[in-house]
Amino acid sequence: MRRDHDDVVDKLHLMNKSRYELETVAGDEKARNTQLLEVLSLKEESLTRRQTEIEELDKKGLEKERELDALNIKYEGLSK
Repeated sequence: MRRDHDDVVDKLHLMNKSRYELETVAGDEKARNTQLLEVLSLKEESLTRRQTEIEELDKKGLEKERELDALNIKYEGLSK
């Protein structure tokens, strides 16, 4: 009976050690995933901000092209 008791105690110690190691790994993985989500969120915000800047610059570029075309038409009219 003592041998069975010792065997059960050893198995419980092994099981608790494995459980602790698994919980540690899972906790580390959860922390890493949280950090990755934060980084992903920051990148998405940055991309959204950059996309807005690009759209604004495109609009300004189109406006400048129209102004240049208008000036070219005006210049051509004056030179005739």
